[in-house]
Parts: sequence; C-alpha cells; structure tokens
Amino acid sequence: MDKDRLGRRWLLLVSAIFLVLLLVTLACEEEVSPFTGVPDLYQPINGEILAVQSPYFDWSDVDEATRYHLLVRSSDDYTPWIDKDKLTESDYQAIEVLAGGNYQWKVRAGDNTYWGHWSATWEFTIQ
Repeated sequence: MDKDRLGRRWLLLVSAIFLVLLLVTLACEEEVSPFTGVPDLYQPINGEILAVQSPYFDWSDVDEATRYHLLVRSSDDYTPWIDKDKLTESDYQAIEVLAGGNYQWKVRAGDNTYWGHWSATWEFTIQ
C-alpha cells in the first residue's frame, strides 16, 4: 500500500473518531438555560399547618416569565400530588384534595423555550 493511501486512511480514521467523540459530547451535555429568574415563595408559609385540603399557593412574579411549574409532593415518599407545568399566573388554587400529612412545594419560572432554576423548597402540613 503506498504512503498516500495509508495517509488518507489514517486521516479518515482520525476524522471519524473525532466526529464520534464530538457527537457523544454534544449528546451528553446538559442544556444550560439562559432564563435566570427564580420565584420567591409566599404561601403556604414554610412550616405552616393547614386545616384545608386544597391549599392556595402563591409566589412572586418573575420578569419575562411566560409560564410557571408548580410541584407539590409528599415529604414522606416524594410522590407528586400536584405537578402543573403550564401555569401562566404566579399563584394556584389547588383543585386537588391532599390527604393529611407533610408536603413539600417549589416553583420554577420559564419563558417560551427554557425553564429557570427551582425556587427554595418549603414544607407544610395538612391536618
């Protein structure tokens, strides 16, 4: 085999390996959101004990947010009880009936493309 053919094969092999590594790297990278707004939680207050089973949730507006994602889950087994990712307002009156127990809740804001970071996680108890 002449040196030119061997050199071309070597170049082709190195190029193929580089392409595969590039594709694997791109596939494994987590998409970083340019959306930076994070809501502040208002209600229910962290540690609050509620007598109602369908609580009202309220958090701060975030500049340029077009949607909010509310997640409420059991503190005992982390089962999601409320998972609403298409909210357009910065509050939510639950229509779901929560059983007595301990819960955690958090919110994130987003624009039409990206989600921002989650808020702090607060806890409340339903009697």
